[in-house]
Amino acid sequence: MRVESLQVDLEGAERLRSATIERVWLDTTDVRRGTAVPVKILLNPWRGEPFVRTVSVDIRGTRKAR
Repeated sequence: MRVESLQVDLEGAERLRSATIERVWLDTTDVRRGTAVPVKILLNPWRGEPFVRTVSVDIRGTRKAR
């Protein structure tokens, strides 16, 4: 599957908080339109220990795969 677009919503805070995205991965290769897929993100904060966050990504699409 090829990613054609990505939409990200961010919220701001009044304090300094930054992290580097070190890695992003899926635990599955079974990705289907109309489902939600858990995406794991390894974050390395400016101060602190690296940690993994999991976000659910809705797979939308109306076109057939090429």
